[in-house]
Amino acid sequence: MPRSVAVLSIILAFTSLSFFTSAQSLPTEPQNDTWNSSYHLTTQQITSANLSAHLADAVALALNFERTNRAGGPVSSDPFYTSLPAPNSSNSAPGSLLRVEPYTNTSLYTLPPGVALSRFIYMTRTSNDTIVPASAYILWPFTPRTFPYSSNSSTSKPESLPIVVWAHGYSGESASCAPSSSRVLHQDFQAPFTLALQGYVVVAPDFSGLGGLTAGAGHGDDLLFAVPAARAAFPGELRNSSFVLMGHSTGSKASWGAASNLALLSAQSQNDSQSAQELQMVSKGYLGTIAVSPWQPPYLQLPLSEEAKIPNALSIYTSVNIAGDLRAANGDNFNISTFLNDQALAYYNLIYELGGCIATHQTLLFLGEPIQDVFQDGWYAVPEYLRYAASIKNAGLPVMGPLLVLQATGDPLSNATIAQQQVNETCGAFLDVDIEYVEYNITGHSDVLFAAQTRWLKWIEDRFAGAAADTAGSASGVVKGPGQGTGNGGSAGVGGCSWEWVQPGTSRPVEAYVQGGPRFILEYAQEGYQLA
Repeated sequence: MPRSVAVLSIILAFTSLSFFTSAQSLPTEPQNDTWNSSYHLTTQQITSANLSAHLADAVALALNFERTNRAGGPVSSDPFYTSLPAPNSSNSAPGSLLRVEPYTNTSLYTLPPGVALSRFIYMTRTSNDTIVPASAYILWPFTPRTFPYSSNSSTSKPESLPIVVWAHGYSGESASCAPSSSRVLHQDFQAPFTLALQGYVVVAPDFSGLGGLTAGAGHGDDLLFAVPAARAAFPGELRNSSFVLMGHSTGSKASWGAASNLALLSAQSQNDSQSAQELQMVSKGYLGTIAVSPWQPPYLQLPLSEEAKIPNALSIYTSVNIAGDLRAANGDNFNISTFLNDQALAYYNLIYELGGCIATHQTLLFLGEPIQDVFQDGWYAVPEYLRYAASIKNAGLPVMGPLLVLQATGDPLSNATIAQQQVNETCGAFLDVDIEYVEYNITGHSDVLFAAQTRWLKWIEDRFAGAAADTAGSASGVVKGPGQGTGNGGSAGVGGCSWEWVQPGTSRPVEAYVQGGPRFILEYAQEGYQLA
């Protein structure tokens, strides 16, 4: 790929409502400011989606930006994702390793110093029990952490490096939206870079359906089956590794879902030898789960009513994303017109045709004209939607803990009240569940990843060190809402659950802190002066 690129990465994950507007050239010397993609929307595409000239230009800009940011070009022509080995008795089961790229070319990526990159493809299981391939990347720390505790021994083993399985936030529906194909691996310093620089091996699945592989709604099994596959790919370093699961936004659907899957599998294993064998494989070394800005099912976010009028951009964004999940779960034959109205469907079809990812999504759906009546009448009774809603439910299901839930009070995409309800429903149903709910008085969907960084890093460290989780709760209480605690928080809960509300730890008011999502981008520096 040519290096004639000024800005080579920005991730507008389902984590921020801020938008990329223009690349700034450094004035010290001339520098190249061209991109590797120059796609223009056709007249038919513009007309079919009812786009203004301004919006059409903005969508094309976002799309070209995304295409330029692909580390190895289109995933359809990247040999890593194509021409996979034929399934056989040794590689067709979930957790099996299909392909490994031990030393990925880091010059194609915008990574921090002191990390190395690998990629692999493995078999996983979708929410409809279909066995499909999925891709993942691994970030290797230069100086791995060591702990006296491991899954098999009380002594540290140099070949057993600590793993954090990272479940990324929303990146898009297209195969091209795989984080492993993005120059910054999607969400960069929000978590994966930070974890690697802190000495953890980061195993990060793309979710099935991304990376040019067979489509399927990504969920907890994608995370669980990535661990034995990573161990098979690198047995010298990961054979006996313990691991923590961590996910943000849509990724928290996967991380929390994985913890639920482990609990359900544990129950099934009592009377089923196949479940017992699978549990042994996927739970080996499991230490706990983190869910950040917990993903909320649309039936909690949106009113279930024939009279529902939802003209705001967020509901359009949510509904179009749900449509993508429905297509992934049910195949291309699913009739999305039974779910979305004509204009929302036109937006979805355009995104699907372009193969657009998060930047294209947000540009089109937030800059476009608000749509009245996003859904068709009776959308919530569509059978495919009902099956989808049931398959993604986490609240009220058993959880193999401990589980740490981190939430921002003013998060526009993950409602704090609903997050509390989800935790309460789970804690109320299972008195032995082990959940910490910590709410930070801050806004922005990804802000809590930064504001709570010391908290989740310490929590991960404690799990590997063998420390007990801090979930001292009351069996008769409920999770209290913001403002009901004292000082820097309070503790209440049901079962083994605890609650805490966190204010800034300095004398500065909340308004003095940067909020509303990241305000930086990562740029591939071609010359030394660009690093000044």
